[in-house]
Amino acid sequence: MRGTVSEIKGLKGERLRVRYDRRQPFVIDGETIRVPHGKISALIGPNGSGKSTLLKTLARQLPCELGNIVLDGRDIAAYPSFELARKLGILFHRQVGWRAPLLKEN
Repeated sequence: MRGTVSEIKGLKGERLRVRYDRRQPFVIDGETIRVPHGKISALIGPNGSGKSTLLKTLARQLPCELGNIVLDGRDIAAYPSFELARKLGILFHRQVGWRAPLLKEN
């Protein structure tokens, strides 16, 4: 395989096209992302901009219709699930609604 270590190490998604339903428009349409090896990265954007969708796609939890995703020079489809999970460190947010404590809890 050709390329320097910096070209091979890391996570790269190129020309990604993702949607939740084939009858709907793409949520991610032709985006490219590169996350360098050994660095901490963050996705910041407004609600509904596709941050979680992109992360789920990069982690192989959501299918990508078009484009390719490569981790350390290897297509993510080639990784067994346990090995991919060990290599990726993604923290997903949870929707947590505020609720008033019940009298019984006090």
